[in-house]
Amino acid sequence: MKFIVSTTTLLKSVQTVCNAFDSHSIPILRNLLFEVKEGEIRVLCVNRKTYMSTELKVETTACGCFAISPRILLDTLKCLPERQLTFKINKETFRVEIISEASCERLRGKNAKKLKKAISKRHPNALK
Repeated sequence: MKFIVSTTTLLKSVQTVCNAFDSHSIPILRNLLFEVKEGEIRVLCVNRKTYMSTELKVETTACGCFAISPRILLDTLKCLPERQLTFKINKETFRVEIISEASCERLRGKNAKKLKKAISKRHPNALK
């Protein structure tokens, strides 16, 4: 799975949805859910009381979903200059590669099945 997005656009969106987090979130909900669809991605954040999502127009080559730690992703995005970023996600290992003209960052992603299950129990409307 692969998508292309600008650093600033993704950073602003991730910061926005991360405001839904609080210190009492249960561990599985401490991840961002990325749903990659044709031409867009949806970033979803959930805690015990609420959920928040945002959608971004992007270039994509395949559909799918993965989960990733918001802290690690935010720290990485803040260090990158404004550029187009190519995200490549291995569908078997969920390893996330963030490729730009200047660098290639590798992050540990997670299978989104457990996260989607936890989200659907707490907030059934969040995944629609």
